[in-house]
Amino acid sequence: MKKIALIGMGKMGFSHAAIINSLEGVEVCGAADKSKLMIWGFNKYSNIKVYDDFIDMINICNPDAVIISTPTSSHFEITKYCLNNNIHVFLE
Repeated sequence: MKKIALIGMGKMGFSHAAIINSLEGVEVCGAADKSKLMIWGFNKYSNIKVYDDFIDMINICNPDAVIISTPTSSHFEITKYCLNNNIHVFLE
């Protein structure tokens, strides 16, 4: 079972979560977003744990890969952290 984590839970984050949940052999192990509204909504309507800090989520979930669908201004920091920790990255 491959574990995928989501960083950024806007429209594309929700779309990626739905796609991953339909695949065999893959699970969403966690998600991260800074928006309290997005965290509340995702926690209420799904059983995927959502964190307000992507580093905390990565340390707890230990994903094989992440899907980053955050604003472009945050891509470098998040991608660099993930690659430095040997986590595969899909950058939206």
